[in-house]
Amino acid sequence: MLIFLSVIDGETDRSAFERLYDQYADGIFRKTLSILKNQTDAEDVVQEAWFKVAQNMDRLQGKEDRVACAYIMKIARNQALSFLRKKTKEKIESEESSEETPVYDDALFLLCEKADIADIRDCFEALSEPYRDVLSLYFFYHHSIPQIASLLDIKTATANSRFTR
Repeated sequence: MLIFLSVIDGETDRSAFERLYDQYADGIFRKTLSILKNQTDAEDVVQEAWFKVAQNMDRLQGKEDRVACAYIMKIARNQALSFLRKKTKEKIESEESSEETPVYDDALFLLCEKADIADIRDCFEALSEPYRDVLSLYFFYHHSIPQIASLLDIKTATANSRFTR
């Protein structure tokens, strides 16, 4: 916590940060763990999220606890999803560099079997973020549509619609 406090100017902000940290640290860890499904990765992402919160304490000045909680949870969620995207990109790049062609069980990848992996990656990256998030969680992390809805904090129907589109 000392590292986070060193980023914060002002004793008032420091004490506010300590209170928020004590109040929401467990919840943030559970949120990131539910997204990442890996304790070590979740711990890393939680540290990054708290660092961002510390850097942006001025935005939380005078806000109600529920607003601060929502802000902190949003930062943690975004950090976790960014981590997943980075990990997915690294996985795609490593598969691209390997000599073997990966075998996928999913219907979409079977349809794309003859396409070049770089073309598939370019198409995937051309998607807007909401659709890319749903597809990456489904195809790369094998989550069901209800699980994806829960992870992204959206309705199941919305997740299904984004997946279908």
